[in-house]
Formats: sequence, C-alpha cells, structure tokens
Amino acid sequence: MKIKNILFSSASFVINTIANGSNTTSDSVETSGNQEELKPITIESVESDGESKLKGKENLLDPLDKGMQINRRTDVIYNGEKTVKTGTRIVNDGKMELRKGMGALWAVVDPIQINKTLNMLPDKDKVSRVDGIDFKINTNYKERIDRYELRIFSSRDRDLVKPLTVISVNKDELKDDKIHLSSLDILNFNVGIDEKLVYQLRVYDNENRYDETHLKGINFTDIVDGEESKENTKINDELMENDLALSNIKVRGNKVRIRGVDLNLVKEIKIAGNAIPVDENGNIGYEQILPSGRYVLDVEVTELSGEKYTEYLKVSVQDQYHFGMGLADLVIGQIKASGNTELLKQNYHYDGDVWADGRLAFYTKSRFKSGLLLTTQMDTEQKELKNLFRDFNERNPESIIDRQKKGDKYLTYGDDSVLIRDVDTQGKFYLRADIDKTSAVWGNYETGFTGTKYAEYNRSLYGAKIDLNTNKITKYGDTVGTLKLIGAEPETVYAHNEFKGTGGSLYYLNHTDIVTGSEKIWIEVLDELSGRVVDKIALTEGKDYEINYFQGRVMLAKPLSNAIETYNNKILKTTSSSKGNEALLKVDYEYIPDNILDTDMTYGARGKLWLGDHVQGYVN
Repeated sequence: MKIKNILFSSASFVINTIANGSNTTSDSVETSGNQEELKPITIESVESDGESKLKGKENLLDPLDKGMQINRRTDVIYNGEKTVKTGTRIVNDGKMELRKGMGALWAVVDPIQINKTLNMLPDKDKVSRVDGIDFKINTNYKERIDRYELRIFSSRDRDLVKPLTVISVNKDELKDDKIHLSSLDILNFNVGIDEKLVYQLRVYDNENRYDETHLKGINFTDIVDGEESKENTKINDELMENDLALSNIKVRGNKVRIRGVDLNLVKEIKIAGNAIPVDENGNIGYEQILPSGRYVLDVEVTELSGEKYTEYLKVSVQDQYHFGMGLADLVIGQIKASGNTELLKQNYHYDGDVWADGRLAFYTKSRFKSGLLLTTQMDTEQKELKNLFRDFNERNPESIIDRQKKGDKYLTYGDDSVLIRDVDTQGKFYLRADIDKTSAVWGNYETGFTGTKYAEYNRSLYGAKIDLNTNKITKYGDTVGTLKLIGAEPETVYAHNEFKGTGGSLYYLNHTDIVTGSEKIWIEVLDELSGRVVDKIALTEGKDYEINYFQGRVMLAKPLSNAIETYNNKILKTTSSSKGNEALLKVDYEYIPDNILDTDMTYGARGKLWLGDHVQGYVN
C-alpha cells in the first residue's frame, strides 16, 4: 500500500483578551499637608474626562490604577520611584515594602470569584461557667454588614424556636471582630456540668436581610483549682473556613486579597482597622469584597521592638471585567492511496478527494456593571468541516469515556496553584448567567426539586435550567418566591441505593459506569424508637468520601457505625452498640445503561410562594 499526502493549507489562531471597565484617563495626583487621620477613601465614580468624585476625605486622590493589564487577569504594580508622598503619608501603588526590609505586602483583585465567607468561633477550647468568653468573627463582606448577632440555644431545643440569649452589636460598636458573652449571661443559662449549648452568628444588612452560620456546639465545664481556660490556638486557621449556612445578603464588587511575606519581625499588622495575625512563617492573608471604586487602605505596622508606623496601600476595584480566549483550526488536504485499500474505505480522508477538517473553540467570562456574571464555552472538536455543528445541542457520549482515559490525576505545580474547571458540560456548548439569586444554565445541572415527601425529583441532567428567585425574604430568612424550569434528554438512568451503617467505610453501588459528578450522598438518621427521620447530613466529595465512577465504589473518610448521635447536621458521637439512632447511607446517582431505551425529552417546573411568614404554596 502506498499513501501520498498533499496538504493544501493549515491555519490556526488564539485570542486572549481582557477589557477593563474603567474609563479613567487622569494620571495626576493631588497632595495636601493636612495630617488628619486618614481613613479609607472611595472614588465612587470616575467620569470620562478624568474628574473624580470622592467619598470621604477629599484631600487625597490616588493615582490611576495600573493593576489590570491587557494581557493578564490580574497584575500587581510596584512603582517605587512614583510612590505618592502626601506630607508624611506614603501611598503605595498596589505593593509596599516595609521599612528596614521587614517584608512586603501586595494587593490582588479577583473580579470573578465573589464567594462570601462567614464564620465565628470561641477563642477558648475549654470554657468555665464563671468566665466570660469572646467569639471571634471572620467575614469578607464587612462593607455590606450593618449588624451582628450572637444567638445561643439549648441543645434540647431542636426546633430553635427561642434562643437563650441574643447579643446584638452594630458594626460601629464591634471591636477587634469579637462579640463578648459575659459570665453573668452564662450563669443565667443555668446549664449543668458538661451540658452542651449551641451558638450561631447572624448578620444583617441595611435592608434587614440576614445571613447565618451553621450551628456549632460548645461545652461549659467546671475548671478545677489550678486550671485555666485554654486558648484556642488554631482559631485563626479554623476561622478561614466558610461556615455560611443561609445566604440572603446581596454582595457586588470584586474580591480584594492582600498578602504579606517575610514579616517575621512584625508583631501585628492592621489593614483598614482590622488586625491581621502573622503566622509562624511570617505570612499574612486578608480578604474583603469591595464595591467598585478606588481605595486607599491604612496599614498600621507594629514591630516586635514596639515601634509603630502607618503607611497606605492603594487598591482599585473595577466595575466590570471581560476575559475571552478562542481557537480556530482549519486543515485542507488530499490523500491518495494505492494497493490494498480495503481497510481505509471507512475513512473519508483516504478516498482521494480534497477534504477539509476544522475546529472552533472559545471560552469567555464577563462581569457587567449590573452584576450579571456570564460564562460561555464552546468546543466543536476536530471533525469534517461540513459536520462541524451537527448535533450541536446534543450530549457527547465520548465525554463519559474521556474520564476513564484521563484517570484520577493529582496535579502538582510546585506552588499554590490549583486546577479549577469553570464549566460543567457533556456537550459542545455551555452557557451560564448569574445575577443575585437568579441563574440560567445550558449544560450539566442538578434539578433540585427537593423539600417535599412525594414530589421530589433530584437528578443530574444535561440540558437547560432556569432558576428564578426573588430578593425578598420572610422574617425567617426564606425566599418569598421561587420558580425552577428544566428541560433535558436524559440518556442516563437514575438509581437510588441505601446502606445500613456497618462500622465500615467501603460501599459498592448496584451499578457501574456512574456519570461523573452525578452522585448525591448523605447520611439519614432515624429515631431508634419511632423510626422517623431526625437528621440528614450531606457529604462532600474529597472531604467526606471518595468515589470510583467506573467501578461504582464509595469509600467514606470515616467508618459509619450502625448507631450515631447527631445534632443539626453534625455527627456528635458514634457507637458500636445497638443502642442509639439508626444511621443509613443513601446515594442518588446517574449511570450509563448498556442500551438507552428512553430518548424522550424530560420537562419539569416547580414554583413556591410564601403567603406571609407561615404559609407556603407549591406547584409542580
């Protein structure tokens, strides 16, 4: 057999662009010798002619932000020669080096990952009933919080109807991000030795919408003579974890991260009045979601020697952001074969005619001034040009096999880099639009029809979904009105498996070839006397379990006993005895059958509306 290749042409290109939302053109700096205490400054808007409107002090206009360059998502600029001096004040552009070489700080603006963080923990592991206790708060959206509430409940109050106490603190009264619970309050609880209480943080915005953390337990115990309450030494690390359980407060803007390194000779750093602890390696991290504008943040440095000084760090937050990249390939050729060509007849490349193959692919991410976040992705994959857009809206069955080729890979880049897949689709096209609590998606999604006993429909499908939610809430924090619409051609089969806790960690599902990411795994706790469901504990992949999709095998991070004690979605204690509430492991998932029999479209709709604060109506 002889094969002769003739390649007529080949062309490809890649586009990678970022567009800023700012129209600023001024590069001037106004200075003043006024030595008043400088507070963070916000430029509310910048007109096209470069004139700025200041909110707060008007004696300082920070220079033009250059932190967003055209070839990168985020860039950090340190302009040592052009550092702005205002009297004795020093305004650093994006990055600052501390005096005497004691380290450096820099700011990075992330316009995409606007994830709220809220957490609260006691500053002591062991608490006496006769001592007060401070609860420390961590959140990255202080700009939107108007009031903080510490709520204490008895562990016997499963319905959480009446808290034992509520301590409310306005944002201007909150000191060092702490809420104090006095010894008098603790004594008034009249708790017994080793009795468990639970606490919760609730925060309100200026429109009285509120967010809540999960409930967490705390034991008040008697301290014997010679003992002292032990400080929680891990509190700073634990506070970094997000404990948000209910989210109603609207947040818009960009996430600003400030990092510091080589601060081993620094005792404490305060950024915009917030004390940031320095870890054992001399590093710090600070994060806040700020509305669009330009800010000058005061940085108060306290060295181990006791010397204190203040410098200023400029941060610019854009009101819109656009990123896009694309790829186009075109190959035109002709292949002539002679001899025994029987095996080549099925491939159009070898029929002797001119052929053309191509591929189009792109990815875009945009955030607009209105708050709309738009994500799009398309990949036709390499194929004959005339078939490039055939079955454009269909699920690609080969995408299910791709995961078996790639396998489970743990990629290490040698630094803090992580791999994030921003789109979830088994087809050629993906679209997602988000604004406030409303979203629309074409791709993979969870139907989310839950919360009812006889009308649940919770599957992982590929198709279209619209999830509409009002911003108005009831006094109990529930969204007043919701509407979900779905449409899909499943091509997969839904399955549900249940397992009794056996004290082991390994469980095999009834089917293999599970659709990636389709599983929903939770522990259901049944009352030992009545058999009614008293708790449901959702499990998270990677943290609570690992799954082998090809073999249909689930491995729990911790063994599941047949009897457990829980409280508000938290496992408090497990036991190997037969006494206690029964634990069931439940798994919902989609799998690929040998023959797909049902190719009909699936449609669904669910509407919910609260009529006042106590009556809710459903339509399915």
